[in-house]
Amino acid sequence: MDWAALGEIVQEDGTRQKLYGFVMRRGHSRAMVWDIATDQKRPSFVRLPEAACEPLGGVPQESLYANPQTVVLKTLTEGVDGRGEVRLTPTFADFARYWGWGPRLCRPYRPQTDLPPY
Repeated sequence: MDWAALGEIVQEDGTRQKLYGFVMRRGHSRAMVWDIATDQKRPSFVRLPEAACEPLGGVPQESLYANPQTVVLKTLTEGVDGRGEVRLTPTFADFARYWGWGPRLCRPYRPQTDLPPY
C-alpha cells in the first residue's frame, strides 16, 4: 500500500485542493485497486484499504507499507522503541489488529526492502 501526490485542482471559489492517489496491490496476483483522496489523514488511510479488500478478494494476512506517518509514530528512526521494534500509531495498530493483518514497512525510498514484522 502506498500514497502518491497527484497535484491539485482549483475549486470554483478559487481555493486549491490537493489530491492523493492510494494504491493497494496483491502480492501473489498483482491485482491492484486505486483511489483518489483529498488528504492522507488516518480516516482516509483506514477507509481506503477497507474498501480495497473486497475487489481484491479479501483481507490480506500481511501488508507492506511505504513507511507513511499514518502508520509509524513520527519518523522511522523516532518510531523505534528501546527493543528496536517499530511503534505503530495507536489508530493504525487498532485497525491492523481489528482486520488481523500484520503490517510490514519498507525502508524509505526502497519499496523492495522491508523491516522485520511487528
